[in-house]
Amino acid sequence: MRKAIALGISAVLVFGLLDRLVHRELLIKREEPLAPTAPIRSSGTITQTTAPLPNPSAESNEQLKEQAMGSVLDADLAARLDAMISDDDARAGGFWQILLRRWTEADPTAAGEWAIKLPPGPVYREALQQVVTAWAGVDISAAMLWVTSLPEGDAKHEATISLAYESARVEPGMALQVAETLPASTERDNLLVYATSQWASTDAQSAMAWAREVPDPGLRQRLISAIATASAKLDGAAAAMMVSSLLQPGDEQDRAAITVVQRWAQSSPQAASDWVALYPEGPVRFAALQILNDLKAARESAITAGGVGKK
Repeated sequence: MRKAIALGISAVLVFGLLDRLVHRELLIKREEPLAPTAPIRSSGTITQTTAPLPNPSAESNEQLKEQAMGSVLDADLAARLDAMISDDDARAGGFWQILLRRWTEADPTAAGEWAIKLPPGPVYREALQQVVTAWAGVDISAAMLWVTSLPEGDAKHEATISLAYESARVEPGMALQVAETLPASTERDNLLVYATSQWASTDAQSAMAWAREVPDPGLRQRLISAIATASAKLDGAAAAMMVSSLLQPGDEQDRAAITVVQRWAQSSPQAASDWVALYPEGPVRFAALQILNDLKAARESAITAGGVGKK
């Protein structure tokens, strides 16, 4: 009984905090309070007739935020954002980021002008990230011009990285151009690998031609590995050839070989098995054979289950 009451109190506190944040910003109307329920005495113990409120999930909280932000008029966006970023609770609740993304999707130029006028600090950096991410979904080229115009510094660097990752999903060539403007770093190299992998999923030949011209040998090996694994499901034989002939023996080649086998075997298990048979005895061959055996067992199990279902 005490546990149930405690759970109910915890849920009420969570919902109450969210309600106070939204109400203070005048974003939604406060709901009428529930009428109090009369306690019932049972064996000398007071209980409530209502069941404990469930804890809100993260998804339901996000839905509440989205609904609250949708009630703000476009003409009030700038003023509302100014008020929210100056309030510790509202800023921590994530409401202002949702509002800024909405503004950017509707009027990216105005939202960008608001963001760059913020004083340097965590909110400024986060605002740039939100604007460039939302803007990329509207007009990648315009978003790139905006990022280029930002003052030099860490905030611009972070915004540029975010833009490149967003564009890699739809314009990997543009993402690579952005990445090449960044100073050499692990972060930049990770971006190049990601963008190249996205490119290879649609045009592995062009991606490979570009990757082989990269002067840094270590980075070049990572790029070739990414291309091979990205193209393995569509053309396992070509991916296997990349791994065997273009990657140097070592960890990078071993990881790529295992991933290629896993993806290739989904569509051509026998061809993948024949390639694994060419590998010398060792950990890589053992791991690849294990993958093939697991996939075979899964297929047989699915066939058996399908046969039972038909009966």
